[in-house]
Amino acid sequence: MTARRGLWVALVAAVAGAVSIWAFSARGAVADALAVHGIAFAAPHWLWCALAAWLVPASLPWRLTDLPRWQVAAQTVVRMTLLALLAVALGQPRVQRDRPRRPQILHLVDRSDSVPDALVDAARQGIVASSQALRALTAARPPQPGDEPDGDAQIAVVAFDARAARLPFSATAEQLKGPAVPRRPAVGDDLGGGATDLQAALNLALGLVDARSVPHAVVWSDGVQTQGEALDLAAALRSAGVRVHLPQLPSWPVAAEMLVDRLELPEVVRAGVRFPLAVQVQSNAGGRAQCQVRAEGQSPAPVSVDLPLGETRVALGDLVLRKPGAVDLQVECTPAAASQDRFASNNQLRGRVVVRDRPRILYVEGQGARAAVALTQALRDDFDVELRAGDGLPRSLAGLRPFQAIVLSDVPRVSREGVPLLTDGDMRNLEAYVQSGGGLLVVGGEDALGSGGYQDTYLDKKVLPVAMDVESRTETPTIGMMLCIDRSGSMSGPKMELAKAAAIATAQALARDDLIGVVAFDSEARLAVRLQRAGNSYRIESDIAKLSPSGGTHIYPAIDLAYQQLVTAHAKVKHVIVMTDGQAPRAGIDALVRQMRNSGITVSSVGVGNDVDRNLLEAIADRGGGRSYFTDRPETLPRIFVRETKLVAGQSVVETAVRARVAPGVRRVDLLRGVEIGTAPALTGFLPARVKPGAEEILRLSNGKPLLVRWRLGLGKVSVWTSDLKNRWAATWSDWPGYARLARQTVRDVLQEEIGLEAQVRLVRERDRIRVAVDVLEDADTPVPGLVGEAVVRGPSGAARTIALREAAPGHYEAEAPMVGFGAWDVAVALRAAADKPVWATGRATALHPYPDEHRMAAAPPRDLEALSAATSGRLRSTPADWLDTRGLLHRAWTPLWPELALSALALLILDVLLRRVRLGPAPVARWHGLGTER
Repeated sequence: MTARRGLWVALVAAVAGAVSIWAFSARGAVADALAVHGIAFAAPHWLWCALAAWLVPASLPWRLTDLPRWQVAAQTVVRMTLLALLAVALGQPRVQRDRPRRPQILHLVDRSDSVPDALVDAARQGIVASSQALRALTAARPPQPGDEPDGDAQIAVVAFDARAARLPFSATAEQLKGPAVPRRPAVGDDLGGGATDLQAALNLALGLVDARSVPHAVVWSDGVQTQGEALDLAAALRSAGVRVHLPQLPSWPVAAEMLVDRLELPEVVRAGVRFPLAVQVQSNAGGRAQCQVRAEGQSPAPVSVDLPLGETRVALGDLVLRKPGAVDLQVECTPAAASQDRFASNNQLRGRVVVRDRPRILYVEGQGARAAVALTQALRDDFDVELRAGDGLPRSLAGLRPFQAIVLSDVPRVSREGVPLLTDGDMRNLEAYVQSGGGLLVVGGEDALGSGGYQDTYLDKKVLPVAMDVESRTETPTIGMMLCIDRSGSMSGPKMELAKAAAIATAQALARDDLIGVVAFDSEARLAVRLQRAGNSYRIESDIAKLSPSGGTHIYPAIDLAYQQLVTAHAKVKHVIVMTDGQAPRAGIDALVRQMRNSGITVSSVGVGNDVDRNLLEAIADRGGGRSYFTDRPETLPRIFVRETKLVAGQSVVETAVRARVAPGVRRVDLLRGVEIGTAPALTGFLPARVKPGAEEILRLSNGKPLLVRWRLGLGKVSVWTSDLKNRWAATWSDWPGYARLARQTVRDVLQEEIGLEAQVRLVRERDRIRVAVDVLEDADTPVPGLVGEAVVRGPSGAARTIALREAAPGHYEAEAPMVGFGAWDVAVALRAAADKPVWATGRATALHPYPDEHRMAAAPPRDLEALSAATSGRLRSTPADWLDTRGLLHRAWTPLWPELALSALALLILDVLLRRVRLGPAPVARWHGLGTER
């Protein structure tokens, strides 16, 4: 019996193996044969589970039932088929069938400012109608598996203005009238409803298209496009099978509107000369209006006018502008009745006119009007000079623009009183001013450039053609510093503590090898810190901390003791700082300070409070060749002491006799025309600097240091004169015949208007971009080809953008830039023969984009939408029936077969249970071999 069972199992295994080998070798042919009939398996590896069916016949010798043999055979076939069906179902079979496509409707709803409420209401009704029609279609032909896209994709609503966003399908009228996207805080580029970008909406709709559907785009819009170009997407829409339909729109009343269309004024006027001004006003309702112009603080009497339908020219009378430069004008027209106007934003218009006169120069002198006499007289022959003190530099770019050039003479970064005169913002404004065509001349002095604290500032790094970080030790001598600190009774309290803090800060500001000492004085003088290396910080700070107030005030002994300490000291620079808050006898001080000056020792003074003897302290500083500081805020003492220490130790000031020479390699420059520089007297001081790469050195000092250096920055120029031009280092120059000519020509050299030819600049606004067209002509009719140019575009926000000009035709150059926001765009162009050559021609122009195009007067509906509909085979005046048209198109869909197989397996399972539980015939006769009987 056992041998029979083994033989049976071997037989079944052999058959199963043969079948497996055949199935493995023929799997490709079988798959191809099934593919011909559109059948495929998603998980074919599960089909190998069908081999488990062979376990059923293999287990027959061990069966425990006595059913009829035909019933056992039937049960075996059923079970094998059941297992085979389950294995095939696990393989996820599916069959491809052609199914009719379902429509997909994409509603694009314009909600920009120009769209009336009636159109939005019509869009809402159209969306509801398309939804009802789609439900009716679905009820007539229920979907089958693989027959349709997701339900949310069959109808989509896209609202758009300057941007586009998908709305929920259940969009209400309020949603459609609301913002297309959540509004951000108002910024220059947030147009919102002030613009229409149908192209953006169509791009979003293309992303929503379901490949199994027949897509239809229904555009609910008045057809006004202010951004993008929808026709550019025609090819992409055709490729995706999208038809663009224009629905039947209701008629609506045109809203009453009045707007200021354009301003009529000359581009250039002369200061003090009257010129006429007029505006063009449009109205589609007529009525009375009042127009008024404002410029330079002037507000002439308003002009009342009765507006007919259409365009009206309104003369506003004559205007007189007296300040040279670019002047902004604003015209506003107000309707008598609010019902005459829809948008208030288009009732005003800004214009810009250039008022020309003699070049206007801003001269900022850090040492007061007396120091500016010589240079002011020299410049006034050719320029209108406005003289201001060191704190007179305008704090905004708008304040700089009226000037054609700015002269900064001996202006420190921080005043002697500790007040900032040149902030980082001022330096950035100066850079922007020069880049847009202004001129900047920086003249040295005791408080300018390196000695004025310019080192490592934005001006030093980005604007000036020279650097103050001089590396040579010849201008960084060892310092011997004595501090004379008043410790009288009036210095009690915070004053004394701040004075001690100032002394400690001074010691910390010096190099370790420099020398420092402190003399404390009241009615007598005492050496609080003997002259020693500043590196002995612990001992120095400990001795300073012991100072306490007492007694009266007597300055002479303190200065004398400081003199005795320094006169024998080994230091290249010897300096004394005297600080007091009161009055003191003057006897002997004058002679002592002169003696110190003759010994090479300089003296500066610091006065604290309102009771100080200013005349005495100024005399000490003047006789001692130092600087005098006054402050009523004791908390500024540490800053003043550190500043004075840096002026002495940073050693940007070199006082020695030097002469001006033309720099090597300089042949002919206009600013030296007619100037015999070799005859110029000696200068007695200068600020050492080095020429930056790319800068041009014009004049050099006899010791090899630069005197006059210039470079171009954007469209403007920056020049630096490292000595002064006033009555200190250049005291003898004011009597030199070439002084006035050299001063005027140095300033004229940085003026933009002195550059070559005048280029003709035209600006054309094309929706959200501005096109710059430049013509350069020589002799009025000869184009100048082959130039290299750039345009600096400055928008309403003040931000500048530099773009390269390309030559589109001989002598004709073009460029483009985006227009973001509303207001005036200034464009300044400069062209050169080559990138490293001087400027050949310049020009300027202004373009206006005063308000959104959506707020302009409605014209005849554009034909762009009709062209787009025709290009995509869409329909005009379409209905929901057109939007549901699938044109009989089919798509091949995969239908899964495993549900049918699973149901078949379930039926076989029931049949198997029946065959196993119910005897369907007589039982076979059993033989009992062991007993020798038979039943």
